[in-house]
Amino acid sequence: MKTFHTIIKQILLLQILLWAPVLSAQLPSVNIYSLEGRMVNASSLNNDSMPMVVVFFKTYEQKCCQQLVSICEKKEQAFSDKGIKVIGICLDCNGDMARIKPFVYGHDLQIDVYVDKNGDLRRDMGINAFPYTIIYDHNKELICKYAGYCANSDDLIGDKLTECLKKIHSNK
Repeated sequence: MKTFHTIIKQILLLQILLWAPVLSAQLPSVNIYSLEGRMVNASSLNNDSMPMVVVFFKTYEQKCCQQLVSICEKKEQAFSDKGIKVIGICLDCNGDMARIKPFVYGHDLQIDVYVDKNGDLRRDMGINAFPYTIIYDHNKELICKYAGYCANSDDLIGDKLTECLKKIHSNK
């Protein structure tokens, strides 16, 4: 008999495959902004040959915030010394830093956060549901994408990251 946890993971995987729109394998060449207001090209984001999780979120949507915080907690608990990077891409209209910075600093998120002020990155990637989570492997290839919120998605993401790390270590 399958455990409840296994069934939830299978449902999440099915949602990933059915609900996620077609998504570019690489981050496109679009300008986004750091919390300090510095312009950064999204295609330049990398993690030095380690897995990377990118979460698109809105600070005024509770489920987006829960998803991002949950993933950050999972990273700290299970992967703090593994070199995995979590990047938040905030989609708040016009990059209202008065709302974004207190959220990031108030939750003590130890991640890089960027703002997609005009929604260009979101549009170029075909993202229409939020939160939206993407996992890239150590070669910056897309391995998983998930549209929407689920309370146990951090476990699924943890499993995917563990798989990535095993592949990296088996290739050395």
